[in-house]
Amino acid sequence: MDTQIGGLLLIMCSVTFAQSVVESAGVDVARALMDKAGAMPKLRCEFTSIRPDLTYGLHFRTGYRVQVPLNQFSGSGLDVSVLLRVTPDGGIPTYLASVVRTPVPADRSLAGVFEGSFLVGEGAYKVEAMVADEANRGCSERWQIHAKRKGVERELKAASRPGSVAADRLTDRDNANLGEARVASHPTILLHAAPLKPGGSVLSTEDISMLAGSLSAVLRQLSVESARVIVFNLNLGKVLQDKEDFTATDLRDLAVSLKGLQLGVVDYRALRNPNHASEFLTSLLGDLRMTDSDVLLWLGSYFPAQRGLQIEKLKRITAAGIFYLEYRQVLCFNIPSPERGYYALTEPDPQISEQLRAFEPSRDADNIEELVHRMQGETLVLRTPHDLAKAIRRIEQRVKATNAGSN
Repeated sequence: MDTQIGGLLLIMCSVTFAQSVVESAGVDVARALMDKAGAMPKLRCEFTSIRPDLTYGLHFRTGYRVQVPLNQFSGSGLDVSVLLRVTPDGGIPTYLASVVRTPVPADRSLAGVFEGSFLVGEGAYKVEAMVADEANRGCSERWQIHAKRKGVERELKAASRPGSVAADRLTDRDNANLGEARVASHPTILLHAAPLKPGGSVLSTEDISMLAGSLSAVLRQLSVESARVIVFNLNLGKVLQDKEDFTATDLRDLAVSLKGLQLGVVDYRALRNPNHASEFLTSLLGDLRMTDSDVLLWLGSYFPAQRGLQIEKLKRITAAGIFYLEYRQVLCFNIPSPERGYYALTEPDPQISEQLRAFEPSRDADNIEELVHRMQGETLVLRTPHDLAKAIRRIEQRVKATNAGSN
């Protein structure tokens, strides 16, 4: 094995299937390997770039998709390293690397396909990518990307610094409040830990990214030092976590706990009671302690309504704003794109967006939406991260107006 490739594999041995920033000790190895990519024996592969798209953490995620014909490999598995050099206009390059190890099927006429992703701040970048195998063969590609905020996104604090490059993982690095005036003093956030697609027994990676990312964005944009965060599941009828002083540094632990959550194990008493979810909500709200300056915020996916919601038994909750950010599935289409072979239509044109709403099945308000309505709050539907940006801006405006009027 080439010593430089071996050095890269050694650096990355603990992050199989994950894109990670090459630390300073490995930059010289990574630079030398990238600089000689064009002179390596040929490995057949095809890169497809993935355009920068907004995440629910309000970062820009971009990346690549690689297709490698398997008839080039004689062993029982695919074992390659991927190296990226991402250079912002006028800036210093960042190197990212990963190792892909997976069994190879008996049918070598197939192609192996794998993807990688990373986060960038607003701006233009040159991306250089290469794949190398243990036989010292390589293939390479380069392309340009441009990440740009639009509409209401420009009115919010940037999640990442312009020209920055980072690994695609939940982090509190960019959640510092930087001394901004706080929009809310100590909000209460109720997070419904449930999958976007009903019926799942676990939360998918996308579900966790959506929930934890949205919470990260809310804390950042409202310049909150800490919040009371209550994590619950209606189907289980229980509180999973209740932390009075939740900060951005707790986000990673939250994501880990959500990953291990088992939603398919339901108490038999809940199964015998068709109204267990609504009764649980009544009890949950009865335990809240709110002041007029606080914000009450619900985050969660649509949950079919149940009877038994006893609104009249709830104590009056006063707050500067009561909001329900309700996630709903977005319709996806396989649309040809010069940037990648397919993509979900998650940021549609406003006119197309209105047409898509016509295809959504009619549904009754769920119990949380009914509660929020009775408390004179507001439900904001989220189909895309751009909707989250609009919702956060709406929350900021309403809370500031309410607090100004009470002074």
